[in-house]
Amino acid sequence: MKQIKSQWTAITAVLLLCVSAVHGQYAEEVFSFSGGVNRFEDFSQEITSDLEFQLDYEMDVEGWIIRIINPDQPNHDYTKIVTPPYRGTNALYIYEWHFQNENGAWPNDGSVNAPGAERKFWFVTDPESFETGFEALSAMLWPESDEVYENAVEIHNGISRESGILHIIDVELGSDEDGDDVWIERIEFEVDLFLPQE
Repeated sequence: MKQIKSQWTAITAVLLLCVSAVHGQYAEEVFSFSGGVNRFEDFSQEITSDLEFQLDYEMDVEGWIIRIINPDQPNHDYTKIVTPPYRGTNALYIYEWHFQNENGAWPNDGSVNAPGAERKFWFVTDPESFETGFEALSAMLWPESDEVYENAVEIHNGISRESGILHIIDVELGSDEDGDDVWIERIEFEVDLFLPQE
């Protein structure tokens, strides 16, 4: 009986060492910050010298989009290529209708299928991963054949990516006199980015 117990102790120790090794290999550090943004305003936060978090205000829809970019290539959105769904409603976009119910009243009681106060997203961290992801996603969305699609999915799934969460902690609304036109006047938020340890 003592021999069996000793064997199980040894096996447990080996398993714990394996778990520790894997955890160390994929250890992450959390980069956290908070902020607020008014209607029409943009927000930016430097993450590293090569990465910047942005909330960009979009006039045509009166809302914001979450972006992570390399400042040297501001048109390359590192989030959009790896945050699904790639068609339809997406957590990267913050629009006023996301917070309304089916009757147009606030808050959303679940009757409208839309992202809520917690927005989880993914992003790449270098130009090479962006180019690979952009080409693979383009082939996935507009495939020339089943074989091309399957190959693109495999490449896309293999791209190294990090994750982040934007927590909307307060929303202030604005509207016209009749209340027919409603918009987000201001949001307060907190962001956690999970980055690989160097």
